[in-house]
Amino acid sequence: MFLAEHIALRRRVALKILHPPPDAEEAGNYPQRFKLEAETLATLDHPNIVTLYDYGGAEEGRFYLAMEYIEGPRYTDLLADGTLDAERTIRLLLQVCAALRYAHRRGVIHRDLKPSNLLIRTDAEGMEQLKVVDFGLVKVAEVDQSLTREGLVLGSPHCMAPEQVRGSTAIDHRADIYAIGVLLFRSLTGTYPFHGATSTSTMVAHLSEPIPTFAAVAPALRVHPRLEAIVRRCLAKRPADRYPDVKPLMDDLAACLPGAAEPDTQNLSRNEPTAPAAVPEVAVVPAADPPKDRTALVLLALVAALAVVTAVYFATRGAEQPPDTTAAPDAAAAPLGASAGAAPASPAPTTPPADATPAADAAPVGEATPAGEATPAADVPVADAPAEATPPSAPTADRKPRATTPRPPPAAPPENGPENGQKPENPENPEGYMPLPDDFK
Repeated sequence: MFLAEHIALRRRVALKILHPPPDAEEAGNYPQRFKLEAETLATLDHPNIVTLYDYGGAEEGRFYLAMEYIEGPRYTDLLADGTLDAERTIRLLLQVCAALRYAHRRGVIHRDLKPSNLLIRTDAEGMEQLKVVDFGLVKVAEVDQSLTREGLVLGSPHCMAPEQVRGSTAIDHRADIYAIGVLLFRSLTGTYPFHGATSTSTMVAHLSEPIPTFAAVAPALRVHPRLEAIVRRCLAKRPADRYPDVKPLMDDLAACLPGAAEPDTQNLSRNEPTAPAAVPEVAVVPAADPPKDRTALVLLALVAALAVVTAVYFATRGAEQPPDTTAAPDAAAAPLGASAGAAPASPAPTTPPADATPAADAAPVGEATPAGEATPAADVPVADAPAEATPPSAPTADRKPRATTPRPPPAAPPENGPENGQKPENPENPEGYMPLPDDFK
């Protein structure tokens, strides 16, 4: 890496020279692969990714990359003193996660994320700004012999995911998430989670050794209780057990900052999130949608009103049903001298004796009968007479009897005469005089 000046842009740039691989077959494909990777890197435009200004070929088959120059230390320099405090570590690595998320969405995987590829500068507001360099370049410069050549792989084996150690071709964005776990572990504890005497032993440890705990390597470390669980999930040996994406990892890290809410424990689980508890099914019958047509609403209102009117009509008709008047009137209750066709009078409130004259025909007490004849006291006892006689109720004018078979009109009353068994008219008796029975004469 060299500090140079871009003549056309008139700015300082970081110039990186790449050498072709020694293998002849790989060297033949190298120019096309370099061009493809360089064009991809040139499309990345993010505040936490070093900008690529120019690229091309040089003499002796070499290639160059002219990138943004970052004046500041590397992340490796920050770790030279041992550890970083938890808050500073989280704030810096959240910027790395932001750069990874941007690149992963565009199909670019870093695959060589390590402290030497992280640059830090101070912005105009005095805040630390982290820049990620060499996105995807390991894909271009990678050769089979690189892992055995000391100096080329120094530091890189510490951050390689197990699937990279196996040489798997199915390497995706979760390899970068594994590297984030390594950086978190190294920054907080001061040591790498897997470290051997040689590069090979270090890589084998990624495959076989369990993840050490914070207490085992740094007993005095005091961090957020959730932070170790985040690191352990990032370092899961199977990619399926890690975070499926950088976004939930960022959410959990941000929740560990001072004053933040607790992280979602579901994101910290190694396994896939468990399904929620089954809720008993309840049959719910959806209500019928009301008709939206205004005409339909009017018709429904008319039908309802008609039903109400019909119900009221039949209820009123049943309540006002007149009594049956076809039955013959009671002869005992009919007053003397009443015609056969006259309507019967209502009975008196009190039942009179069998041999007494009905109360309706008796004269009031103390009232003299016509022609100076007084009614015997025995006929109407004063003591038994009611205090006030109730007049017979007349038929209701607005109630008409039920229509029945018409009866013949009653015969006219016969004239008084001896041939009809009645006494001749007494000219001395006034009109309306009622003769008394023979027993009282």
